[in-house]
Amino acid sequence: MNRFALALILAAIPALAAAQAPITPADLLANGARYDGKSVTVSGTVGHVDHKTSRRGNPYTTFDLCAGASCIHVFEFGAATVSEGATATLTGTYSVEKHEGSAVYHNELDVEGSG
Repeated sequence: MNRFALALILAAIPALAAAQAPITPADLLANGARYDGKSVTVSGTVGHVDHKTSRRGNPYTTFDLCAGASCIHVFEFGAATVSEGATATLTGTYSVEKHEGSAVYHNELDVEGSG
């Protein structure tokens, strides 16, 4: 490998690491347009956990992920293993506004669950 190629690879490593560094719900809410429709990693405290089953019989969980007074809503297919008051770091697709049929969800992180 030549020196130029090695320099390019080494220069890209910090950018890749920063792209997946966890952000807070406050950072996400303050910069929603920047993250809308993108994969993000968010850290915060779990609250309002609600385990549900869809009309088709599929389990899913909804909860809030907060840092101070800033909270986002989280949707996860499957039986999520989060608990009230726990600290969690989650990766998923963020939506400022998500339309599902006639329902509209704001500031939601969709994470891939355990199915």
